[in-house]
Amino acid sequence: MKLGWVILGLMVVVGAEAEHRRKVDEEVPDDVRMKEGKVQEERKVQEEQKVQEKTEEEEEEEEEEEGLDVRQAAGQRQRMTTNIPYYTPTTTPPTTTTHDNTPPDYSSSEFRPVDCADLLMSGETTSGVYDIYPFTCKCDGEKIRVWCDMETDGGGWTVFLSRQQQNPQLDFNRTWSEYKEGFGNPYGEYWLGNDNLHFITYGRSYTLREDFYSLSYGLSYDTWQSFKVNDENNRYHLSLSGDAAGTHYTGFSSQSGRYFTTFDQDNDYASDNSAVKHGGGWWYYRGTYFYPTNNNYTTTLKVSGYSNMQKVTSLKMMIRPRICDASVKTIHLRNLPCTSCQSNTQA
Repeated sequence: MKLGWVILGLMVVVGAEAEHRRKVDEEVPDDVRMKEGKVQEERKVQEEQKVQEKTEEEEEEEEEEEGLDVRQAAGQRQRMTTNIPYYTPTTTPPTTTTHDNTPPDYSSSEFRPVDCADLLMSGETTSGVYDIYPFTCKCDGEKIRVWCDMETDGGGWTVFLSRQQQNPQLDFNRTWSEYKEGFGNPYGEYWLGNDNLHFITYGRSYTLREDFYSLSYGLSYDTWQSFKVNDENNRYHLSLSGDAAGTHYTGFSSQSGRYFTTFDQDNDYASDNSAVKHGGGWWYYRGTYFYPTNNNYTTTLKVSGYSNMQKVTSLKMMIRPRICDASVKTIHLRNLPCTSCQSNTQA
């Protein structure tokens, strides 16, 4: 019973205090209440700013840590690559196995290599550019510059036609006179010259080899046992014989017995000028199966005796004496003075 009265008394006291606070609040002027509210609002804003500043500081610390990690990683990579050499304009490029740009000079020597086989027999074993003397013995030191393949099938090959992808491509749509003399650069694309081919192939018996790389067949080649080119009076008549051997048939055999044609001298059997049609001089015959001198050779070179076309990225045609061994050295490399020989057939 007493406990009940105590509880009731407490409730009355609490209620009285609440009523007193309500009355006090009502008696507080509006400007005081607004000031207190403003103070509370400012306090709240300050607390929010502190939280934001703390967050920004934490983010900056995280960024610094990340930046440190990146810098450390970069430094580690730099230390790892310090010993790796880089080629710069002042760095000496690596050496190559090709022949240098200065062929051996035989102009003051009694030795007159007629072709690359002579050079091979004399000890030259590196493919590259060399000077040869395919003409009737002359004391004026007349020479021509050729590319010698000293590696393929034993070496000793004299390249008379070279096609490759380069920038710019060599224009093979040339006159009769230009094909007679030869043009281009033996370090890249070139034609040796019809007169040169005649002088070389009428001094010895030569075999022919053609190497080409096509996207369809890869590296392919054909060979013939005999290759000879007549003189200009006979319109550089082509003689080609012997069973063709190799990995792919190009149809070149069908052009044996044909005459050379350029856009300014038509000697083919077609109703129109095949050199004009295909854009390069060659031993054309009617529909002709093989024309590697055309200006669009990378897309239109025929490597078949039929109608299919194969894209070729490089091609070379080269000749070598049918006998290319020590006997050539014995017969053809005698060191005779220029005045003592009359023709390269007697050398």
